[in-house]
Amino acid sequence: MDSKRMNQWLEAFRDGTLTEAEAEQLARLLREDEQALSRFREDLAFTNLLGHVTCDMTSDDDFSRAFWERIQAEDSALEFSDCFREKRRQIVGSTNPAAEADPWRALSREREIERRAQEALERFQAEERERAEALAYKAYLSQRRQFVVGAGALVMLLVISLLAWLGPKPTPDESALVRSSVPITPAPVATIVRSVDAQWDRQEYSVSDGTRLTASSMLLQQGLLEIVFDDGAEVILQAPCALRLNDAGSMYLTQGIVSAFVPQHALGFTVETATGVITDYGTEFGVIAHENGESEAHVYKGKVELASPRNAASPGHTEMLTKGQAGAIEATGTIKRKPFNLTRFVYSLKQATRFGVPGIRLNLADIVGGGNGFGTGSLEHGINPLNGRPYTNKIQTLGLRSRQGTTRYWPVPENPFVDGVFTPDNEDGQIQVSTEAHTFTGFPNTCGAFYGGITNGSYHESDTGTKRLPKTYLRLGGKDYGTENPSIYLCSNQGITFDLNAIRAAMPGVTILRFTALCGITETIKMYTPDEYRTDFWVLVDGRDMYMKQSVTVNSPVQSLDIELQPTDRFLTLATTDGGDRSSNDWALFAEPVLELAPETGP
Repeated sequence: MDSKRMNQWLEAFRDGTLTEAEAEQLARLLREDEQALSRFREDLAFTNLLGHVTCDMTSDDDFSRAFWERIQAEDSALEFSDCFREKRRQIVGSTNPAAEADPWRALSREREIERRAQEALERFQAEERERAEALAYKAYLSQRRQFVVGAGALVMLLVISLLAWLGPKPTPDESALVRSSVPITPAPVATIVRSVDAQWDRQEYSVSDGTRLTASSMLLQQGLLEIVFDDGAEVILQAPCALRLNDAGSMYLTQGIVSAFVPQHALGFTVETATGVITDYGTEFGVIAHENGESEAHVYKGKVELASPRNAASPGHTEMLTKGQAGAIEATGTIKRKPFNLTRFVYSLKQATRFGVPGIRLNLADIVGGGNGFGTGSLEHGINPLNGRPYTNKIQTLGLRSRQGTTRYWPVPENPFVDGVFTPDNEDGQIQVSTEAHTFTGFPNTCGAFYGGITNGSYHESDTGTKRLPKTYLRLGGKDYGTENPSIYLCSNQGITFDLNAIRAAMPGVTILRFTALCGITETIKMYTPDEYRTDFWVLVDGRDMYMKQSVTVNSPVQSLDIELQPTDRFLTLATTDGGDRSSNDWALFAEPVLELAPETGP
């Protein structure tokens, strides 16, 4: 018996890829070689059945159904081998010379047996192909890829019982081998190289640099974690992130956000999701797996392929994305283009400090600067309240002179997390504060003018006129803001509304608990003037007044805000008004403005 060829035929037989010519050769071998026939039966009884134990099924019901379908198919194949054994025995024991000379011709006279044998082979192959496709589809749709220990033990018991029923009784040596077997520990496939406030769902799991990660499922509850796969792909996990490391060159993203850099020697790295597969072709890209099953890919550099699986409900689709493009695989398997948005991903951990922490707190000042709330925004960038457009230099764009606002609410389409900006002046009785037409009537009449625009951090500097001021950062309670300490500069008579639903959608698996901040007039104003100017601070939720503090001056104590938010709350608005003495020297700020976050809990 040629063991190598026999192994190839058995593997092809199990996979359903055995050709007609190979089937004839296998049949001839089984007819002529008692050892090959015994090997054929053992392979069916052991290898094929035990293969189910390693399949990543989503439930015990799925396992049982697939298992018994497999048994039914294999019964036919085993019957086929039994027919070979019985007929060969009859023929060998026959005194008919013709039968001894050509046993296969004698068998062929039994047309019914031959037909059943052929049908058994074809049926087994067809069912094997269908089973493989069904398992692949279930793997794509799986949201949780972990076995329950108790269910796994029950399944193993079922397998062992069936093996005892289908196959020959084990010898004493084989029984000892079964008793002495132990679980196999998954091999390491990746290494942690850097973390920022990271924490797994289980405290005993390490996030230290150099920690080896095995092929297993895991949940990053908070922070950022950079890992390097053994094949070379570098991936940043952004909490909360549920994933499974498949092997040294692929992963499964159940829910969350990841950013990947794949060097040339690691081409072909794949990220699987519930709806498809993103395959790298030498690139940098980000992937988002949403709770509703939709998955997105955004390409920073190079190109990737999006592919949805082929199944009974969909013919499958593929599409190539290149630099600056984005696409989504919907739950139905359809692929559609999406606007490219780099700011939704943390693609570098080079910053020494980071105020926003995924899964813990979202930095609203970073969002004002065009970021995603976790450090991707730019200091001293902001939004022009005169038209809703972003600006990259307050001094050049708006200067420090007074600007007259408008009564219009300006949407901010370039920033997905900012709904709009406005000038709070109650001259007309009510002010629009969202694109959903929420209004507020509590703002006082103001002069309608402002200085400087809405900015991520700020400083004041003047080298003209009689009053000169060197570059000075805003300060509250003795702490400078606009550096690594975040703040939103919001000189009086300006307002900004954040879209909480857009923020929730961009952070799968996260719930928003509350808004917290400090507010007041920068202490550096005393370097410019001894006078006390009054400013009013406002916080609204869906147009409802949640916080109001009027006539705040540079000598007022720093105000601390803590506003609880509900899952149904849609818009958060921050605003300032001039306190009735115009907007001059109202250098107001919301310091450390954050949304406190927590991973969503199951039902």
